[in-house]
Amino acid sequence: MPTDAQVGGSDRVLSAPEFDRLMRPFAPISQLAVAVSGGADSVGLMYLMAQWRDWRSAMGRLVPTVTVLTVNHGL
Repeated sequence: MPTDAQVGGSDRVLSAPEFDRLMRPFAPISQLAVAVSGGADSVGLMYLMAQWRDWRSAMGRLVPTVTVLTVNHGL
């Protein structure tokens, strides 16, 4: 698994430690739910969440359970 994920289609790369800093307010929570649509940004978010969990686990930190929620609106 790569250690970095590309953000917003730009050339800027967000590292796992950077994403961890952004997710810091959620770190003490044991369960998180992430709502996704299936579009590119949602797939990117799911990738970042998986990468973040792997990184936290490797660092010996609390790893929350992440549940992905999606609704097929049929649009």
